[in-house]
This record gives sequence, structure tokens and C-alpha cells, in this order.
Amino acid sequence: MPQQRLLWLADELRKAGLKVVEIDGWKSRSRPESTGGFHPVGVLWHHTGASANGSDYATWLAKVGRSDLPAPLCHLSIDRQGVVYVIAAGRANHAGVAKSSGSVAGGDGNELYVGVECQNDGSEGWKPAQYDAMVTTGAVLGKQIPCTTRAQRGHKETSVTGKWDPGALDLDKFRADIDRKMRVGVKPPAPGPVPPKAQPATRILKCATWNLRVGRNPGKVADEVLQLLDEFDVDVMTVCEAAGYIAELRKPLARHGYRLQTFLPRLGGSARDSAVIVRKGLRLRGKRLHRLEAIGWARGKGRPGLHWPRSAVSVAVEGIRFLAVHQAPGPFTGAFASRGAANLAGFGTVTTLGRRWASRRHPWVMPGDWNRHKSDPVAQEFAKQTGATLAGGGIDWVASHGVTVSNVTEQKFGTSDHNPKTFTVSKGK
Repeated sequence: MPQQRLLWLADELRKAGLKVVEIDGWKSRSRPESTGGFHPVGVLWHHTGASANGSDYATWLAKVGRSDLPAPLCHLSIDRQGVVYVIAAGRANHAGVAKSSGSVAGGDGNELYVGVECQNDGSEGWKPAQYDAMVTTGAVLGKQIPCTTRAQRGHKETSVTGKWDPGALDLDKFRADIDRKMRVGVKPPAPGPVPPKAQPATRILKCATWNLRVGRNPGKVADEVLQLLDEFDVDVMTVCEAAGYIAELRKPLARHGYRLQTFLPRLGGSARDSAVIVRKGLRLRGKRLHRLEAIGWARGKGRPGLHWPRSAVSVAVEGIRFLAVHQAPGPFTGAFASRGAANLAGFGTVTTLGRRWASRRHPWVMPGDWNRHKSDPVAQEFAKQTGATLAGGGIDWVASHGVTVSNVTEQKFGTSDHNPKTFTVSKGK
């Protein structure tokens, strides 16, 4: 397969407001086809390891290289003043063999990554102008390749030979800053007055719901949650049976650009049965605890409960209240009949919340593990009493009011006994 050519580099970087210098011949510059392919799925960040700075050094990277490593040595170079030099459109010698990192599998790094050489010795720190240009460049590349920030790696994260670049750079913070830039936009809005009667634009959130299942390895669960958020570019996710994984999830989610909405252990295990994960940068209000059941799912005298007693957390995201539901719509019969009274009490709480929010014109979404299909008579009564729309299939479905829920899809993903559901929520005209 012929090498790709990133002929859009200079134009897209300029559109983002960056100062761009094109090293002549960059559009046709690449390593020969015989040396390998170039089909990038991510971005690899380096420091040059030298005090040299500016266009002369960028030209050396583009045209000269080293005796043991022919040019071009990267695709872009960013100097200390924040100037971005465009060096090559095709394959470059910058990565070598790459091990698996983030969302990118191991292999030929020169084929897998766009290479960015930042003019820095690795120990000096990063001047604001240079760092800002790096973040903006990362956002542009992320949108154009396209790739998520999990595919933007430091060379030290992929190297099999012990590279340490880019030194003195907090890569988790850097990725979070790139992600924020991608969401806010890489180009400032055009100046000018807002029309006095302009209608609010439609707000679309990419969402998911997943029952994580109790009793699993917390590290494995955390890895799967982060992978799902990345793979499906999720803004808001509700999770059930999360009590055993909160500690393992909290810090990785924060480093990854998400906030975990749950309650502290002082409220008891029941307060952490469900949680809501929200991407940073989205507007949040009013985190609330809702106790759904007074007892757990008992397994018999003297034996531990199968689940924590039911409770849920809700939070308003961009004016839409999300409630993580782990609740059966109506009593069970047969072997599970003992759950009946608690289920009815909890279901009554959820119904009351839905009616209350609807009466106050608060749009809401209740995704989760309802334990019965949406066609269940009690589920239909819930829809009737609250004015809700029920979407999705199986026992994991989405109830909503005042918003449009669409694209509900069961994803064959992860190792829980439930597959996650992804969907979109839109609010506005």
C-alpha cells in the first residue's frame, strides 16, 4: 500500500492560529517506499536533545539527518518561540520499533506515528509559547488523522531501547490539555456580536451505560473502562455494580480527562453502587444521592450479599440530569421473590424522581441495568407515569424525558457479563 502524504499539514496548522514555516520540498519529502509504509494512527512526541533552535535546525532535521539515520527525522518541529516547521509529508525516521502503548499496537513506529520534534534539551522545561503550540498542534493532528489522545504518546512510552524523550513533560497532563483543546476548538471563534434572538444550538452528548459486574479484578476493570471511553469517544457514562472499583478508577479517570461522580465511603457501600463518569470541560451541577433500597440481594442466612444495597447518583451535565439506574421495574417471583418489596420501593423512588423532574421541566436521562426488558408491564407503567421514552433492548436500556436518545447500540466489548450500550443524547433545536 502506498505511503500516505499529509499534504494538509501546513494549511490546517495555520487555520488553528499557529505561526507556520514550510521547509521547501516538504510535500514530496519522505523515506523511500522500499523502507516501509506510512499510515499513521497516532502522534509521537520527542525532544531534540540539543540547544539548537529555529529554522536552521529544522532544515537539518528535514534535509541532512545523521550519518546513521537519514533525513527526514520528523514531520514537524516546534521551536522555543512556538513556531511550527513543516518538514515532511511522508514517512520519516523518528520512531524505530515501537512497543504497544496507549491505544496503538506495537510495530513499525515510523509507519504508525506522525513525529513531532520539539526543540528542547529535555531538561530545561517548556516555555509557554512552545507548550501552547505543542498542545494546539496535537489537537490539529488528533482531529485530522484522526485519533484520540490515547494515541498521542511520548517516545519514552513506545521505545524498546530506553529513550527518555520528551523529558520534563508530564504526558498525562499534556494529553488532557490536547483533549481539552480538541473539544473547545483549535481555532478562536470569529469576532462579532451574537444575534439578539439567536436560538441555542443542539447539544449532542456521546453516552454509554455499563454494568461492570462484581467480583472482578479492579485493575482489569479500570483498563476496560478507559478503553471504552476512548474507543467510543464517550462524554458521559453511567456505571452499575461499581462499588468495588471506585478506588482503582478515580485517579486514572482524572488523568484521562474525566470526573467520577459518586459518594464517599462514609455514606456506606450502598452509596457507591452506581456512578456517573463525565468528561472534564462539560458543565456539571447538583450531584445527588438517591437511596433506592434498604437491603441488598441476600444470598441466604450467614452469607454475604450478592450486591451492595441499591442506591444511585445523579448529576446534571450540560443541563441534562443523568441518573445511573440499577433497579428492577417491579417485584421478582420464584427464587428471587425476596427482592420484591425492596425493588418496588426503589422503583417507586425512581418513578417519583422522573415525575418531579419532568414537572419542573428538567430534562433527564436514566440509563442502566433495569433487570427487565422495557416491554415489562411495570416498565410501561413507569413510562406512562413519567412521560418517559424507553430506548434500547435487553435489560440494559435508557429512559429519558425532554431530550432525544438515539443510536442505542450494544457493543461487544469487555469481560463483564453485560455488554455496554452506547447512545447519543441531544438537547436543543
